[in-house]
Amino acid sequence: MNMEVILLSSIISDLKGLRDEFNFMMEKNKNDISEEKIRSGYLNKLLELFGWNLSDTTQVIEEKKLNGRAKKKLNEIRSPHLKPDYQLLDRGVLRLYLDAKTSTEDFTLSKSVAFQIRSYGWSSELDISIVSNFGMFGVYDTTFRPSDDMQANYRAIFFSIDDLINDFELYSQFFLKDVVQKNAWKLSDFSSEFHEGDSRSLDEDFLRLINSFRLKLGTKLAQSNPNMTKEQLNFYVQVIINRIIFVRVLEDLGFEPFKSLYNFLNNGKNFWIQFQEKSKQDFWRKYDGALFTEELPTMTLPNDSFSDFIMSLYTNSPYKFNVIKPSLIAEIYDTFLGNQLSFDDKRVILIPKLLSPIGSIPTPSEVADYICRNTINLDHVNDISTLLSLKIIDPCVGSGAFLVSSYELLSQKYKELKRKEILSYNELKSIVINCLYGVDIDELALEVLKMTISLRLVTSNFTIQEPIENLLSDFSNNFRLGNTIVQDDAVDLGEEKDFQIPTNYNLLFPNVIKEGGFSHLVANPPYIEPKHFKSIWPNTLTYLKEKYVSSSGKADISLFFIERFFSLIRKGGQIGFITQNRFFKTEYGVHLQKWLGENQYLKKITEFQSNKLFKGKTTYVACLFGSKEKNSSLVYSYLDEEVNKNRTNLFEIMNNEPNEQVFSSSSLLGGYWSRTFFNAEEIINRIYQQNTREFTTFNKDNKYDIIVGPQVLDSKFFILKNVVVNSNNTVTALNRLDEEVVVEREMVRKVLRNNRMESFENFDNENMFSYIIFPYAKNSDFIEKKIMESKYPLTYEYLLDMSSRSTTKKRTKSSEFYRFTREQNHDSYFRPKVFFPMTHKRIVASFCDKEVFGDNSNVNALVIKDNDVNILKATCVIMNSKIFSLLAIAMSGDASGNYRKLNKQFAGNVIFPILTKKEIEKFEKIHDEIFMKKNKYDSSYGERRIILKKELAELNDLMNTEVNSIYQLKESEIVLLENSAKSIGIKMSEIDWM
Repeated sequence: MNMEVILLSSIISDLKGLRDEFNFMMEKNKNDISEEKIRSGYLNKLLELFGWNLSDTTQVIEEKKLNGRAKKKLNEIRSPHLKPDYQLLDRGVLRLYLDAKTSTEDFTLSKSVAFQIRSYGWSSELDISIVSNFGMFGVYDTTFRPSDDMQANYRAIFFSIDDLINDFELYSQFFLKDVVQKNAWKLSDFSSEFHEGDSRSLDEDFLRLINSFRLKLGTKLAQSNPNMTKEQLNFYVQVIINRIIFVRVLEDLGFEPFKSLYNFLNNGKNFWIQFQEKSKQDFWRKYDGALFTEELPTMTLPNDSFSDFIMSLYTNSPYKFNVIKPSLIAEIYDTFLGNQLSFDDKRVILIPKLLSPIGSIPTPSEVADYICRNTINLDHVNDISTLLSLKIIDPCVGSGAFLVSSYELLSQKYKELKRKEILSYNELKSIVINCLYGVDIDELALEVLKMTISLRLVTSNFTIQEPIENLLSDFSNNFRLGNTIVQDDAVDLGEEKDFQIPTNYNLLFPNVIKEGGFSHLVANPPYIEPKHFKSIWPNTLTYLKEKYVSSSGKADISLFFIERFFSLIRKGGQIGFITQNRFFKTEYGVHLQKWLGENQYLKKITEFQSNKLFKGKTTYVACLFGSKEKNSSLVYSYLDEEVNKNRTNLFEIMNNEPNEQVFSSSSLLGGYWSRTFFNAEEIINRIYQQNTREFTTFNKDNKYDIIVGPQVLDSKFFILKNVVVNSNNTVTALNRLDEEVVVEREMVRKVLRNNRMESFENFDNENMFSYIIFPYAKNSDFIEKKIMESKYPLTYEYLLDMSSRSTTKKRTKSSEFYRFTREQNHDSYFRPKVFFPMTHKRIVASFCDKEVFGDNSNVNALVIKDNDVNILKATCVIMNSKIFSLLAIAMSGDASGNYRKLNKQFAGNVIFPILTKKEIEKFEKIHDEIFMKKNKYDSSYGERRIILKKELAELNDLMNTEVNSIYQLKESEIVLLENSAKSIGIKMSEIDWM
């Protein structure tokens, strides 16, 4: 019997003893067993049996129910303790609520008990929460917005202590520490409704609520003040929303009387007048500074401007503001800030901001925590004065996620140095005043930042002296309006200057800059593509490209931020930020790579297998850590776990032990950044240095070209399937809307899809193809409208109909409404080529001499200048070899599901041999033999199929042997490349084309 079985047996035995004691007590004193007795006598012991250490506050926080002097003491430290009785945690991160009830209370029928625990669980973004009187347990699904009229048993699981003992394997998962801390519930054996259906999260729900309020309040404000500008409207609405939310949070924390705002609305007086008076007098005196200093103009606002919003914060509200994390509110506001109020004639509308053409993406608190933890090392800090001398900046601060994470680190260190569990309020505020700084170009973001920091301060446990005054004073100047990358030397911006706010950091933070700069910088620089930036602010883009050495081609503005960051920190200062990793492997990133490499500023790069770190977006990102000093080595770290459906494992992903390798900083000068490339770089360099042969790449050798097919105007209409050729020289097909289409035969062309394409493919298989409507002649000339109308009337009529229904942007010239978006590589239809997918786990190459295009979005075509079929066949063989695939993986980009991007910028840079005539003939012969035998194998069966498979395996071995005789890789080098591929989730069985 193993130790795990013995341990579980021991738990069950102890549970039986606890149950028997409970049953005895129930029989003897049922009405005298208090909730406190349930907790101390039974639930505490149950938790200990399942591995929880109740004295470790990183595992369990127990809410004390106290009275008298003890309760007064709790009130002094602003700790109302209205939360569920137990918080079960993983390294300080909340995973589960457990709330105790008296033994006489049948909570299984109580809607109010269910609503309360669901509201706490939902407000804390938990999967489940539990209620128990020890005799019974209720597990409630908390992934959906609860309401008070829901039945108690809706999406809930009830079981008794006897059930727990008798079906231990099923029910123990709700208490076992390892399961709870990993959110590793297995719920498939319970109700099919559990964790199914509506699962609207708190952030989605609250964002919807405040957006609705923003629009309504903006409309009322504009009606009452017709001369108000768009900028004023957005600012005042933001200030009002922030103040209301802040006061509502203060009520749940016990700073303000509960229902203060509710009473302003329902006492028969005007809400806005009362709220303004309270803000100018009481709120300003207590909190002043960041949130209440700004004096709003005299405005008339009727009660119905506020009624829906205020009531939603009280009446049957599931929002528990005393447990909603300030970091979550910061994330909500980051998304909120991606839009702004505007005017459409006299109507107030909500539109995307110019600076956020594709919307704002909030940084998850887990990611911000990871970056701050790896940037702000406090091990050397041994006294309070050293701690408070740290200067931490986020130069694109947004709503403040990184500063909140920095505050957590510093306040914890402060407690350690003071050897106190609870600090005074002024001690906590001194951290903000002395250490935290932020800059943003968006005034509204700064207002949100002030609220975020203020919320984090007042939600901390602290001691405070009465009366409460000036809680939020003295740190407004730490958070400044400015543009980090457009400095005050930008003099030729024209009208763009008002939007760009050219900034001098010496004026924003003179004392910090005088001391040499900031000690730490943490950030998520904005990612805006040049095409968006150029269309709005062309003068600014010109300035940026002239100002920064990182400017190259289509560089997005995040690269300018990265370069600027290092000028803001002092010598030896530390930097950590997250950014899209596209510049690691693109031409436009070469200048920044070189600049960082030459200065040796970077010391660690962390890449992620998951592309779902940011909610609702597919992003390939990396965290970069550096210092303003020479770092001779570079740690390349890789976190390989995917984010799950409910994102409950994001904390675990960010805290897992990463796969790490150490490289020389000189690797950064190779023009290509990835762990797989750094592993292969020395091998590639050695291959190039061979004296016996020359090597090149497809992108360097001008006789080769990797191309894609034409890009149609609107794929819903232009791409056809189920094509049938008719006897009258027409074809009948379905478009992507499943509408029947009849057009002239001359107007369609075959297109190869990447539909499970294999190596050495036979292109006689019609199922591999779609078709496109191709309004061009054989010489690639566009067919003019007059000719199209007379010669191809069926196609013309169809395209006219398409034009009336399609929303895709068309050519400026109205007569060319059906012209392709990109007219490219039209002649490739008739040329021989080697097709290979843009996304795969290896190179999958097939020679094709048929008339066909490659699909524009997922198939590459390798062509050669003189259309030499022999060279293309030989090239196809080398591309399908194990060696070439391993080298291609080393150069590849990231894609979902362990797949790799192998389009031109990646595959085109794989080292390739310049073949002799004799080698071309040899590899061409291998190609034809493999192709012939593969076709026979595909149509064979039985014993014959087994024989052909063996012959194909021998040809495959011959191919790999011949290719390796050219590359001359050592066995140790092949193993290194294999292990590198395995480390990013590629199995060696997936490398072999067979």
